[in-house]
Amino acid sequence: MSVRMTPIRKFRLDCGWTQEEFAKQLDIKQPAVSNYEKGTRFPKRQVAKKIIHMAETYGYKLTMDDLYDA
Repeated sequence: MSVRMTPIRKFRLDCGWTQEEFAKQLDIKQPAVSNYEKGTRFPKRQVAKKIIHMAETYGYKLTMDDLYDA
């Protein structure tokens, strides 16, 4: 069974971060990152904005639609 490559997962993996490292940067818990990547839950607006800002810092373009259309 292959893991679906959501925009959040792709961004995190391209940056070389573990889910735990990514979660710490967002001030959330690791299971939340896992849920976002699986598409079983979506980030709160505040967290989504942090992800988008972080992505821009690393040269990625993510939008709210990217994060909520998983």
